[in-house]
Amino acid sequence: MKKILIGIVGLVVVLIAAAIVIPLFIPVDKYKAEITERTRDATGRDLVIDGPISLSLFPSIALSAEDVRFSNRPGGRAENMATLDRLRVSVKLLPLLTGALEIDGFELVNPVIALEVDRNGTGNWVMGDAGAETQAAPESGGGAGGMDFLNGLSLSDITLENGRISYWDAATNEEMVVENINASLALPAFDKRLSGSGKLDWNGETVDLDFSLDNPRGFLDGAAQPFTMSVSAPRLSLDVDGSARMADEAAVNGTVELDVPSIRELAAWAGTPLDMPGDGLGPLKISGKLAYQGSAAAFTDARIAIDDMNATGSLSVDTGGAVPKVTGRLDVDTLDLNPYMPPPTDEPVEIVWSEEPIDASGLKAANLDFEFTAGQILVQKIRIGKSALDLTVQDGVLTAALTEMALYQGSGQGSVTLDGRQPNLGLAANFALNGVQAEPLMMDAAEMDRLAGTLTTDFDVAANGQSQKALVSTLDGKGTFKFLDGEIRGVNLAKIASTIEGVVNGVSDGGGDFLKTLVSGNVMGTLKNLGAMFGGKGDVNETTKFTSLTGDWTAENGVVSNPNLNMVGPLVNNRALLSMTGKGMLDLPQQTINYEASLRSFSQTDTSDKTGVGGTVRLTGMMTAPDACVVLGKLCIGPGTKPAELVGQKLLGGVGGGGDEASSPEDKVKSVTKGLKGLLGGKKDGE
Repeated sequence: MKKILIGIVGLVVVLIAAAIVIPLFIPVDKYKAEITERTRDATGRDLVIDGPISLSLFPSIALSAEDVRFSNRPGGRAENMATLDRLRVSVKLLPLLTGALEIDGFELVNPVIALEVDRNGTGNWVMGDAGAETQAAPESGGGAGGMDFLNGLSLSDITLENGRISYWDAATNEEMVVENINASLALPAFDKRLSGSGKLDWNGETVDLDFSLDNPRGFLDGAAQPFTMSVSAPRLSLDVDGSARMADEAAVNGTVELDVPSIRELAAWAGTPLDMPGDGLGPLKISGKLAYQGSAAAFTDARIAIDDMNATGSLSVDTGGAVPKVTGRLDVDTLDLNPYMPPPTDEPVEIVWSEEPIDASGLKAANLDFEFTAGQILVQKIRIGKSALDLTVQDGVLTAALTEMALYQGSGQGSVTLDGRQPNLGLAANFALNGVQAEPLMMDAAEMDRLAGTLTTDFDVAANGQSQKALVSTLDGKGTFKFLDGEIRGVNLAKIASTIEGVVNGVSDGGGDFLKTLVSGNVMGTLKNLGAMFGGKGDVNETTKFTSLTGDWTAENGVVSNPNLNMVGPLVNNRALLSMTGKGMLDLPQQTINYEASLRSFSQTDTSDKTGVGGTVRLTGMMTAPDACVVLGKLCIGPGTKPAELVGQKLLGGVGGGGDEASSPEDKVKSVTKGLKGLLGGKKDGE
């Protein structure tokens, strides 16, 4: 027995010695050329080992190679797709004799991998014939059945040291680089827990990565396996905890938590800084349940916190059709848009209709069915109450239906449709407001308190074009508006009417002094306040109360016409009933106005007065700052009119009906007086 034991020990010693000595006599370097040739036959690329190759058999079978490089495809930007300073693989010898593959060492030192995509979208990882990647893979019987040789696989001490991976897109000339990659991987057995961790540097900051999968064998066989993934960096953290499986198609279910300290800082770190106004887009937190299988993914029970807003919702995407289908819902407690808007300014806003083509191709990228609700919406000082919006996109047509909106003690409904199926973008919109208090709305919207009353309005418009200017220039439609029990602030229309009446009386009493009265008196002063009706400055002490202010309008090629403005006012100073009628147009493409309003003040005591006293006012010029003047025959006398412009043939021809060279000065004044009294609603001499 003793001799037998001595013999066995001697044999073991000989075997160990042989495992150490034999590799010294194996000319492994002679296989470099064969390795290169076989790689070229399989991939069309060269695998070159410039450094030494070493082989050992004890205590593990170990192979190492230095200065390894794998060539890039012809025409690639980088010379090599991959290079590494050292590759080392170590396999335990004894388990290998029983059919088990235990890799107790796998080391990559300083690997540099250059991934590239050409202008046709083909990656340099596609070997040989680019079309080969589309060929059907051989049937494996599903799951891991084709990987039985991995049953005895064991991995330990798998490391990647100081790696670098770059990704370059030839179409955009954009490159992304990940550096200082250090990672380790462990798998005790193919049906045991796989775990890995690592670090990498991206855009100057370190990212930590961790993952685990309970049973790789079960995962490939199609059985759901618990898995975790964690990404941690100064600009974000992401945690996923759930299960995954890989059968005929991949499937993932689990919870997701995302925490971003600042959206703006994250975007800047990612290389796409956000050039947006305001100071919003700060902290973001998202949590919910993820379900993914094949072409469908869903994120449900979502809780979202962005800046000071909170929301809940869900989102699902199915990419199995001709275009992706997106459905979802978002419910926000308060949607505050102010942090994302530029600060308000007192400078007048210049309206410029852009001629840049509108790109509507995004409407064809996916079909969408989305519901949105908000308890409150804040836009600068405007406060919109509970609102609901249904948003759909179907085959290039977007429809936004506002089904509910609470607005300043009133309500609103409407819809907007954008049709992107044709080269020109089609626009259609209809809207209705009912019972809205105009004063607080206009005050919050534009700090303008010029108009008060209860507003009811509706409109239906359509346009077609490739730019803002084209859409405005093709705007067609119609609408109505009605204000009840309100007032216009900054202008006293009754005062204007009575002032004109005073001018008429002054003409009768004072003769030629009426010119001075007309251009320097109350008429010119009060005319300056007419712009207040359209948002201009007025006298804060002046108001015009009315019972109703109504009208209809139509639009054709961007020109809005109103033929029937009608305002009825209450009794003023127990003397007269005020009324105003008007007609005219707004040219939206040119942003101009041409409008005339007739003011009449009726006597309360003289019931025989059917025409009243007043005059006609004309508004012309730019919509945002119109000029006002009083119409006298062919003349229009405004704040800028000079007395010298009203003398001689101009006034006589415009008001008196033409000058008679033989007439005396007294006759000329009488003629003008008679004409003025008729124009302003008074009774001519002799009537």
